[in-house]
Amino acid sequence: MSKWVGDAEKAMRAAFQAAAAASPSVLFLDEVDALATDRQGGGGGGNDGSSGGGGGGGSSDAARRVTTELLVQMQAAADAVAAHGPSCRVLVLGATNVPWALDAALRRRFEVRLHVPLPGRTARAALLRSLLGPTTAAGGLSGADLDAATAATSGWSCADIGVAARAAALAPLREVATAPAVREAGESQRGRTHSRGGGHRHHSAPAARRYVPCAADDPRAVLGLPPASVSEAQLLVRGVTAADVAAAVRAGSASVGRAEVERYHRWTREFGMDGS
Repeated sequence: MSKWVGDAEKAMRAAFQAAAAASPSVLFLDEVDALATDRQGGGGGGNDGSSGGGGGGGSSDAARRVTTELLVQMQAAADAVAAHGPSCRVLVLGATNVPWALDAALRRRFEVRLHVPLPGRTARAALLRSLLGPTTAAGGLSGADLDAATAATSGWSCADIGVAARAAALAPLREVATAPAVREAGESQRGRTHSRGGGHRHHSAPAARRYVPCAADDPRAVLGLPPASVSEAQLLVRGVTAADVAAAVRAGSASVGRAEVERYHRWTREFGMDGS
């Protein structure tokens, strides 16, 4: 959309012309409701008596012109296929989170209206495995841990799961950023070595050594070596653990309420088909 009269229609014509020049092609209209809200202001068939959320008291003249232009261009794309065959096809795909706000004529123009529901258990497990798998090599995250996270995220969207996965993946980094001290990596396996004067060791960070964050009172902590002075190559970051994932899931929540989910189902029963 543009604040200048006629610019939005020109941009839309240009997009369809570019798609036609590259045909067969796909033209994807994300958040198509922003381009073509219900011109009657009735919500495009929300089937629950409520406002569609996109039309208000009726769209402005500029919005009406954009909707009309989109309908004209979609019809022209269909006419081109009828006249010249499939090689001229421009497949128009639209996505919206508020299908009830769409103009009724545009809704009919999309022959297939597919509802993509919230991810089921299998999809959530695959998404968590994809997002967390690369970060857990040294964290000991088991299949059972992923199963628990999958069960705990029932009713969550993919975006909600992504937020929790990022929070879990950042937990080891936050631990490093806030660590008051470091110790040599693997020192507990090699055996602790202390100076006679105390339990702490004093030295700089030789290039060959690797370090992990630790508490300030850890007897293996290297005094005089703040974490900020250790290079990234020398500072080891642990993998994501089950505790990180559980904490991230507890802190997160579903962004889509049950009433909204039911509204999608009602609209789909009336106008669309289930894509699950």
